[in-house]
Amino acid sequence: MSTSESASNTPDPAAESTGSFPSPATNTSFSSHKHSNVPPGLPNRSSLFFGVPSGDADETIHSKDSESPILASNSTGSDEKPPLPPRNRSAQLQVDIPERFGLDRLAGQEFEKAENSSPIVGRHGFENFARNEEPEPENGQNFHDRTLNHLLNKRKIETEEAYEELPDNLKVSSEKYYEMVHSNDSYVELLSEIQSGSYDNPDKEMLYSLLSGSLKVSDDFDSLKGGDLDRVVFSDSVKKLPLPEGSDKDAIVDDLLKIYSIVGCKSPHPLIGQLHGKIASIRTCLMLALILNKVVNGSQKFQFVLLRTIESRFPDFVIKQYNSGNISFPIIEQIVDSDDVWFDLIQKVNKAGLVESLVHICVVYGFYGLIDTLAFCIANGDAPLSSIEVSSDLCRFEREYTIINQNSDQLSNGETIAKEKRKCQYFTEDLQKKKEKYNDLLNNYKQLNEERFSDETVLKKLTYENEELKRENASKERELAGKLSSFDVIKVNNDKNVEISKMNEDLRKEIARLTLDIDEMKSKLKK
Repeated sequence: MSTSESASNTPDPAAESTGSFPSPATNTSFSSHKHSNVPPGLPNRSSLFFGVPSGDADETIHSKDSESPILASNSTGSDEKPPLPPRNRSAQLQVDIPERFGLDRLAGQEFEKAENSSPIVGRHGFENFARNEEPEPENGQNFHDRTLNHLLNKRKIETEEAYEELPDNLKVSSEKYYEMVHSNDSYVELLSEIQSGSYDNPDKEMLYSLLSGSLKVSDDFDSLKGGDLDRVVFSDSVKKLPLPEGSDKDAIVDDLLKIYSIVGCKSPHPLIGQLHGKIASIRTCLMLALILNKVVNGSQKFQFVLLRTIESRFPDFVIKQYNSGNISFPIIEQIVDSDDVWFDLIQKVNKAGLVESLVHICVVYGFYGLIDTLAFCIANGDAPLSSIEVSSDLCRFEREYTIINQNSDQLSNGETIAKEKRKCQYFTEDLQKKKEKYNDLLNNYKQLNEERFSDETVLKKLTYENEELKRENASKERELAGKLSSFDVIKVNNDKNVEISKMNEDLRKEIARLTLDIDEMKSKLKK
């Protein structure tokens, strides 16, 4: 923000001294703002109430009246240039309007912009504001993504602040918390998904416990009692809720008594009871109750952003209620602090089957994510709800609240702005360094995981091959044993065959000797 911008956005000291926006009595008509003493760059009461810059409504109305004769004079669409009028007859002067660059382009012709020309910027009137209600992208992000990122960062801060409000005996030390998280692979993987911006993990209980910081709540919380709170009040509140079938309402009442003995409220918020019907973890509900009690109950910022959302999205409702005196900042404060509007929101969410979305929005984006839905319930009465979404520029509304409540001298001080810019630059560079370190650690973790998975795969393969080799070895050993037994039999037979062969050889020799003796005896007999 430059010095000139900060000076133009300097809030009215009268409005700042009260800490809220001025009373409706100071704004009787649009024309009164045009000549007021409020600087033109600062939104006054009417601009904050109706969502348009002050002093532009009359200008827009007069511009419409002044433009209508010109548009009528060019409605004939003549292609010929009008004749040159006589001099000194200014009342009858007609302007030569080229076909492609004049008002005829409003009939549908494309406007040709000269090269190296400045961009065409519309007037900041009522019509131009309505046409360009969606802000320009910043750093490549549209206002919706920027708003969601803002809500995520805001929820992280709210979670840390809620943790600080816990009693010391219920806090888990950071060392124990990180040891518990990092020792569980599921938590580590889920943290990696959260850091990458993914909140769709099917294990909702584990996801919500990490986002809400409920893991930082000590086990001593389970042994607490409800204290001296009125059980009847809690029981009546739970009975009004459209809880899922089979819900143990007595157990929910007991849990709410424990929760609000820490929160310090005498009655439960309906939204916490409904959330506990879907979230089994009492510690998660405790953290959500602490956050809601801090950022919603009695919060002027929440009420201001809600009022600005109603003004921007439902202007007809605002004008109707304003004319009848039924809408103002105190009335919005009463609506938010009462349970009726929250019961109405819960009933509409339940009828539309959006309870899961309600829980997801509250835990992931915080309770500021319900402002658009709450504005719809206030402005549309009994109309059914179709979705829970963030569609308003909540960042802009929070900046308006900051501008109204900040010191104008501080905003207009160039040294302060330069100091804040240096601080912002320092934190931006520090954040970039930490992101780089985190990315390095994440890459190392992913690499180690891949190596572990690879080693496990190789180990499984080798184990399988080892089992196969064992089975094959056993089969070969059985085969060898069979062959060895056959070898023994064959060896015995071979030994017997050798003996028989030897006996046969001896018999052949004996037969040969006997044959020789017989031949000798025959020869003797012949003689």
